[in-house]
Amino acid sequence: MPHGHTVDREAGLARIVITGDCSLPDLVEVIRAVAADADFELTFDILTDARRCQFTLGPDDILALGETYGEIFAGTTGRSAIVVRTPRETALALLHQRCAGRVRPIQLFSKREAAMAWLRKGR
Repeated sequence: MPHGHTVDREAGLARIVITGDCSLPDLVEVIRAVAADADFELTFDILTDARRCQFTLGPDDILALGETYGEIFAGTTGRSAIVVRTPRETALALLHQRCAGRVRPIQLFSKREAAMAWLRKGR
């Protein structure tokens, strides 16, 4: 699962791009890599572009991902926007939103521009 991330300190935003097959360990690795980035602060927003990603996850994996998300982001003020393309990825992202959305606000989008507009609002 190729992925990359950048952190824009001025904008208070981390951008993540995920492509290819993506498993639970892959997603945990991405989340931990962003959180460990010296330029990232836990109050920053996160834009995840998963339009070219095929999640190889089941419902139990989503619950475990939500636990990891909670361990890292509990008590922080940032928001997360996830851009997905297919109905399957949307369904999995919705389940993630329900599990991890109590930790920080998460919204799903089909277009990157809409996700960025939502993240810009309220900043």
